[in-house]
Amino acid sequence: MGDRLSRTAAVAGSLLLVAIIPFAPFFLRLPGVGPDRVEDFFLKIGLGALFALYAFGRMLSPPERVRFDFPAIALVIGAVFAVASAAISPAPLYSLNAALPWLGGIGLYAMLLDAGGRRDLFPLVSGLLILQGILLSSYAIGQNYGFEMLPYHEEGMQKNWVIATFGHPNFLGSFMGPVFFLALGWVFRPAAGALRVTAALAALVLGYALFLARARGVWIGTALGLAVTGALLAYFHRGLFLRVLGPRGLWIAVVLAGAVLLAGVAAAGPTRLGQRIGQRLARTLASPQWESRIYYWSVASTMRSPTPPLGIGPGGFSRIFWDKADEFQLEPRSRYYRRNLGAISGDFRALDPGHVHNDYLEFWVERGIGGLLAHLAFVGYLGLLTFARIVTARPGVELTSAELAPRLALLGALICTLADSLLGFPLHLPCSLLLFWVLCALLASTIREPIPCRVS
Repeated sequence: MGDRLSRTAAVAGSLLLVAIIPFAPFFLRLPGVGPDRVEDFFLKIGLGALFALYAFGRMLSPPERVRFDFPAIALVIGAVFAVASAAISPAPLYSLNAALPWLGGIGLYAMLLDAGGRRDLFPLVSGLLILQGILLSSYAIGQNYGFEMLPYHEEGMQKNWVIATFGHPNFLGSFMGPVFFLALGWVFRPAAGALRVTAALAALVLGYALFLARARGVWIGTALGLAVTGALLAYFHRGLFLRVLGPRGLWIAVVLAGAVLLAGVAAAGPTRLGQRIGQRLARTLASPQWESRIYYWSVASTMRSPTPPLGIGPGGFSRIFWDKADEFQLEPRSRYYRRNLGAISGDFRALDPGHVHNDYLEFWVERGIGGLLAHLAFVGYLGLLTFARIVTARPGVELTSAELAPRLALLGALICTLADSLLGFPLHLPCSLLLFWVLCALLASTIREPIPCRVS
């Protein structure tokens, strides 16, 4: 009974959190408090209640041997570095509170892997997320045309393009990007035609919301995810191309595709095309958004922990940013920013930088090199092993199309988040962090056991 209670709590509780957290700003609106803070509050309370119920069920069930695989070891090492960095920071309670969502996500990941019927969770979880994504994307699209239900703009919140309930278009993109790949997974999953058409329409709605959000980091992640998953899909079905075209016809098709690409470049004019790309890149680098990111990264690079292997503690970047910014302004390399951004004084100091706008650099600064390497080892193992399993599997024998679709969807979602982390901080936002751990648990459940060999 206890075992069933704990596993039911893990599945039902995680689904409930996924369903409620993005809509939390509808339930609680506080003047001057951003929706991400409201979502963070609901996430901590929800994870605490879920862990208590899971632990109670485990107490009633017979003890089981804990299984430690490579991802689990990487997560334990990362958690140790996060807690140790918080313990030695000047504000340990503040840092520990900042680390709670990440540590809670690790626990959620472990609970979902422990839940029974892991391979059957993808249809349920992905279906819930796609439905949620359609509702939030529709609201975001409506905002683009003047429809608004949450008056954040009346409370002095930054209003930039479309935000839905997330408070910023980049936050919206960080959540919708991975969900977009889940919808594509249903498009390529063998199912009834009506279901696949519905999934395709959902992908169009999600894609349009991503376009309106103008979240460039998510755009890059989506493009990379589509390139990798598209290449894997073509490689998996290479036999179909060979049967239709034959070996010689396949090579002719590749050569023709290359010729068409070269002809397009030649028609546009290589020099003119290069100039347009260069001008566009120059405008992007000169934009305030890009300049502020480089400034954040430069200030973060000056932050050092008293104990070098560890970091300054979770949340430390925001806590000591202005002190380090004053020191950075005295260095010769800050002349560019003094000229373009002006003096950092007065009202500008009231701004909270929040995060580094690069998850990897923030892990390094706040949790030390060990915390960063543990994170890279965890996501690298999941991504590379999934890639290797797809490439080496024999189509229809060791891996069917029905098994391929969720793997590609989850891999594309992971790539989207990892690329977005280069220019943003999706792993420090409540909704996208929760989504990250749920999708990682689903992806890990597909590679924990060897691919079964079927007799054809």
